[in-house]
Amino acid sequence: MKIVANSIYKRFYRNWIIKDFNYTFNQGQVYGIAGSNGSGKSTLLQILSGMMGPSKGQIHYSIDGKELEEENWFSKISYAAPYADVYDYMNVKELIQHQQHFKKFRNNITSIDFIETCYLSGHEDKLIKYYSSGMKQRLKLGLAILADSSVLFLDEPISNLDDRAKLWCKQLLQNHCKDRLVIIASNEPEDFELVNYKIQLEVNMNTK
Repeated sequence: MKIVANSIYKRFYRNWIIKDFNYTFNQGQVYGIAGSNGSGKSTLLQILSGMMGPSKGQIHYSIDGKELEEENWFSKISYAAPYADVYDYMNVKELIQHQQHFKKFRNNITSIDFIETCYLSGHEDKLIKYYSSGMKQRLKLGLAILADSSVLFLDEPISNLDDRAKLWCKQLLQNHCKDRLVIIASNEPEDFELVNYKIQLEVNMNTK
């Protein structure tokens, strides 16, 4: 899997958040997108994943040199972010069952394996809306990292996690990043410990 960003621009009202971004992301590598607040990290991640369109420019996905149509991107990616909500009117067992209709887990992971891996045992029947922020973040990360996807997008993955859960996140990612294309957006140095290539974004104040 390869993702190529060609001359990406993104504008909100009069402000250009991203200007002329060009990059090639390759499978088997972990990339970090860093930058201060307002530099466009989350925006760029959403554009790369197809969740948001650029104002100008193009994103291309390809497998073994063959371009993948945009309507087929979803089947290849998984995404986790603090702002990406899950269906909190379900319990975790119902949510897993729902997820499995769209994307299976990697390595024949079962629902029991998932619940144990994400330290959610004993909370299977509790509605997700009653989970703590840390439990919700572990759930989101588990759904993304353990999904059978070629490309993994993570926005501020250690947000809302305590020190023990941060270590859990690092180990989980380390165990499941091989042969995948992973892109992490953050301004936390801890999020970049597994990164091979780091991209630094700057705040763009230009309105022209």
